Amino acid sequence: MTTKWKETGRIVGQSKIGEGIYSMWIQTEEIAGHAVPGQFISVYCKDGSRLLPRPVSICEIDKEMKQLRLVYRVAGKGTEEFAKMTAGDSLEILGPLGN
Repeated sequence: MTTKWKETGRIVGQSKIGEGIYSMWIQTEEIAGHAVPGQFISVYCKDGSRLLPRPVSICEIDKEMKQLRLVYRVAGKGTEEFAKMTAGDSLEILGPLGN
C-alpha cells in the first residue's frame, strides 16, 4: 500500500512558459519527500463550486528542499484559477498518487 498525504502546499514560484502553459513550484511537508517520477498530485480549487480536484503530473522533485514542480496547461476554470496564483499563495494537495 502506498501512503498518500493531504496537505496545504505553499507556492514558492510560478511562471508562464508558453501560451496557456505554466510552471509552478510548491513547497510541501511530506509529498515531495515521498514522490517519484511518473506520479501526480490532486490539486483542489478554492472555489467551492468545483469540488473535484485537478490531477496534475509531477514534472520535477526537489527532495532536499521539499518542493514539487508542476507544469500544466490552462484547460478550464480550475486550472485558470491556479494560473492566477502567485508565490506565497497556498493550495490543498493530495499525493503522491499513481506509479
